[in-house]
Amino acid sequence: MIRTMIAAAGLLVAAALANADEISAHTADAEIYSTGDITGTQAGGTSYQVGINGGILRSIVMPFALPPRPEGAVVIESARLVLEATRIASTSFIGVDLYGLTPRIEPTVPTSDYFSGTLDERDGVTLLQNDFMSNDNTPSNFQVTVETSMAGSGALAAYMNDAYDSIGEGGYVFLRLSLDNPSAPNLDFYLVNASEFYLLFPPPTELLPKIVFEFAEIAACPADFNGDGIVDGSDLATLLSNWGSGAGVADLTGDDVVDGADLASLLSTWGMCDS
Repeated sequence: MIRTMIAAAGLLVAAALANADEISAHTADAEIYSTGDITGTQAGGTSYQVGINGGILRSIVMPFALPPRPEGAVVIESARLVLEATRIASTSFIGVDLYGLTPRIEPTVPTSDYFSGTLDERDGVTLLQNDFMSNDNTPSNFQVTVETSMAGSGALAAYMNDAYDSIGEGGYVFLRLSLDNPSAPNLDFYLVNASEFYLLFPPPTELLPKIVFEFAEIAACPADFNGDGIVDGSDLATLLSNWGSGAGVADLTGDDVVDGADLASLLSTWGMCDS
């Protein structure tokens, strides 16, 4: 949980270890229908559809292989999902939400990953960003680049760090795009992995959905809030001034509240930080 909090907050980490890297969606990605049907491979092939077309609701699930981590105590400090999309729409307003699904050892996408609706609250499902795509950032009939917001990027980094803890490098994280309004008109969907001339298949490689990320070292002394190399009264004052608040720099345990557990953690590292 501490590593999750560090990555999500973008604090308490040393400088990034290298320039940003990226991973593209695995070729086992799929488009899943409300009818229970599922397509085959999409990445590098045809475009995906998320929304409703021909009365059929469609979700997209994209596996990404977790890359090897550098040696030592490191976390993903930042992560952004970046993709190309074109909206084919009626006059309605629909949004597409971004979820992280349960990480798995294999990239296979089952039909049970399907969802359309306001909020998927099933176990193992994490809402990373509400309205990842909407009228605001994906206008009709124009190809645009869409990427996670600042909050969505923090949530994605935390999700990936948790996946490293649960299955390790070489396993797969699964990102799903889901329609948030199942009662939308019969024709309102987004083409993902598509050029503006969306009838030209296959799309070029640069249009594939990708996660852009950076690794960073975990700070050796997370309770040293002011970075002066010692945990002392100044850091204690910072913690107390945030007492009862939600996630933030003083939430050392990553449980979304600053309380006695965080105080105990700070006191256990009182004094000079290890170099």
